[in-house]
Amino acid sequence: MRRNNAEALFQKQVIALLSACGYTVIEVGKSRGKTQCPTCKTYHYSSGWQGNTVGAPDLYVHRKEWSHLAVGIELKTEKGAVRKEQQAFADKGIVSICRNMEDVILLITAIDKRFNLESKLEKVTWII
Repeated sequence: MRRNNAEALFQKQVIALLSACGYTVIEVGKSRGKTQCPTCKTYHYSSGWQGNTVGAPDLYVHRKEWSHLAVGIELKTEKGAVRKEQQAFADKGIVSICRNMEDVILLITAIDKRFNLESKLEKVTWII
């Protein structure tokens, strides 16, 4: 499934903001793509050892002061459909689904607060 342009743009904006504020951002979903079976010549999405786990988030975000924690974020546009595998990860608390920049900022700010850190994003919220 190809990402739509709005979702791809949203992801670029999130990466730019978080990176500019000093967070480490690891893109996960980008390498996932259709591959052709060498035997039957049909196309399918990679999974397991061939690619990312189905439902894996778009991004993992980390800050040095969070110790060994990284936050999984699945980015969706306001109307973007959430696949059942993505929802299952969200239901287990493994991933947070964010539909706009405010969701991202609130999520990351909440993690910073858990560690009693001044969020690098608190000053950005007035823009939204």
